[in-house]
Amino acid sequence: MKKSCISLCFLSSLLFSNNLTSIEEQFTKEQNWLEAETFVISASRIKENIKKTPASVTVIQEEQIEAMGAENIYDILKTVPGIDASGGNVYTDRVSVSGIQTWFSEKVLFLLDGHSLNVDYLNGGATSAYKDIPIELIKRVEVVTGPSSALYGENAFMGLVNIITKKAEDIDGTIVTIKGGSNEAAAVNLHYGKKYNEFAVTANINSKQENEKIFVESQNKETNPEINSFNSHLSLVHDYGFYFMGNFNKTNDKSKYGLMNVLNDIDYSKKETILLETGYKSSLNKNLDIHARVYYDNFDVENIWYMPYSSPSVLEYLYTTRKIGSEILLTYSGENFSLVSGISYEKQSIKDPYQGELNGVEEPNFIDEVDREVKSLFSELLYDVNDDFRVNVGVRYDYYSDFGSTINPRIGSTYSINKTNTLKLMYGEAFRAPTFAELYNKNNPAFVGNQNLKPETIKTTEITIINNDIDNTQLSFTLFKSDIDDLILVDASSGNKYMNIGKIITKGGKIELKYELSRGSYVLANYSYQDAQNKTTNEDMPDVSKHLGYAALNYRAGSDYNLYIDAKYKGEQTRGTSSFGAAIKSATIVNATLNIKDIFVDDMKMKLSINNLFNKTTYDSDTWIDYQVAERSFLAQLSYKF
Repeated sequence: MKKSCISLCFLSSLLFSNNLTSIEEQFTKEQNWLEAETFVISASRIKENIKKTPASVTVIQEEQIEAMGAENIYDILKTVPGIDASGGNVYTDRVSVSGIQTWFSEKVLFLLDGHSLNVDYLNGGATSAYKDIPIELIKRVEVVTGPSSALYGENAFMGLVNIITKKAEDIDGTIVTIKGGSNEAAAVNLHYGKKYNEFAVTANINSKQENEKIFVESQNKETNPEINSFNSHLSLVHDYGFYFMGNFNKTNDKSKYGLMNVLNDIDYSKKETILLETGYKSSLNKNLDIHARVYYDNFDVENIWYMPYSSPSVLEYLYTTRKIGSEILLTYSGENFSLVSGISYEKQSIKDPYQGELNGVEEPNFIDEVDREVKSLFSELLYDVNDDFRVNVGVRYDYYSDFGSTINPRIGSTYSINKTNTLKLMYGEAFRAPTFAELYNKNNPAFVGNQNLKPETIKTTEITIINNDIDNTQLSFTLFKSDIDDLILVDASSGNKYMNIGKIITKGGKIELKYELSRGSYVLANYSYQDAQNKTTNEDMPDVSKHLGYAALNYRAGSDYNLYIDAKYKGEQTRGTSSFGAAIKSATIVNATLNIKDIFVDDMKMKLSINNLFNKTTYDSDTWIDYQVAERSFLAQLSYKF
């Protein structure tokens, strides 16, 4: 209790206190963190030096995630240059990359330990199905911007996000976490990890709720979109290489504004997702590794929508999407090269679609039960010409039973100019498969399916320079240009049918800086410029900003106290021709988080966070109605390890 009072009342003096034990402990942890920052897995599906991989990669470690007070994956992604996240009225958040944003974020591939989370095959994205993966589960997040279809296939279009979970050795016991704060926010998390003889067991259970209050100026009303979620996760790993992973995710939430942008107390969305994967991952000999797996995903959706027509009604909208697949990945490593090759099969389907008035008359269905098969071959060579020069060449072939085949290559190189400067050159192509809605929608005059659609395609060129000339400082600068063709859009001149009619060119640059102040303390900053133009209409892509910025100060004193202050800048957001109102002006949101360890007893942690510290009123731009960013809120957290 005494330590708690001192922590809260005299923090300024304690921030400068140290002892030899804490310095040694702090140094060890910092050394481990820096070592973890030097490698990446997701870029080439093998562990490699992040400076040597010819890809634009950002890695966010557990220590930074904890320090910043992140509560979801979107809080983490907002720290990545060129990426932003915003709200929407279709029960899903939107993620933009390099100035490209869509309702369902189907142009971004989300992975959980390499397992695709893009299971909403009606709409193509992952953010509907997995909007609340527990932050306590996450060990690190690897973000690759740019095309990655050469290794990952569909949806790895603008980029990919691989969420890597904590293992048994990271936990080594039981951790209980409780949270409470503004807007009736409350959460409980139970995390367990232990090694038993030849088995490593990891389990996590999370339950959370929030009742955010937002004032809708256009309707002069306040809305309280209640959100409830439950997630459970299980991982079993045998020393011989056999493993099992399972995840169950359930969300119940009410839309901020209603599907038809009319406030009501009726709308809600209920979603349940099941993820199962089992496989074998091991070395066959000193040069050859194998990863064989089979997997299953099921995504159930129940939406209730208030339809405010001349005769108001309540519409029930149901469907299930399902995936079953298998993959064999072989990695052969020689003296100065690695060859990653694989083959996969997948069956995707939509089941039990239903549309009708709640407790009333069934209406003509919006889609039939459909499925498709996907067969794929891929290979990538990583070749070190010498210690300073690496070349990557990869290609993937995918065959879809509904629209045909697609081939996507990528090539890149990294060159260490000297000990402190590295040059990366990258070129890649990718595709985004038409969704079931785009192919098969019916009985909806506003969105008509088209079975003759082709996949969207992208060709991207990037150049990156990494500089370490200044002590304790890393600086990187990236230029990129992407050409997107066969964009799938609703064409009014074709009776509102989905058509391959769009072309986009997006180009820009990113600059990143990290400066190490002392052991555990650092400054981060990045800025992105992105100019996305619809070449069909010669207009800016709507509802995104051309300028994004992020800055953070992490100050650690000893091993027990850490203060993290960050600011996210979003420039003026573009408007489409069909949008209403003036453009949303630029805004900066500031957050602060204080972490204290061993606060009452050993192994007990306390976290205090303030989001939107200065209570800035701003909005996420949208065609019909803009979405207010949450007002200032507070969150307190206690966790204890047994």
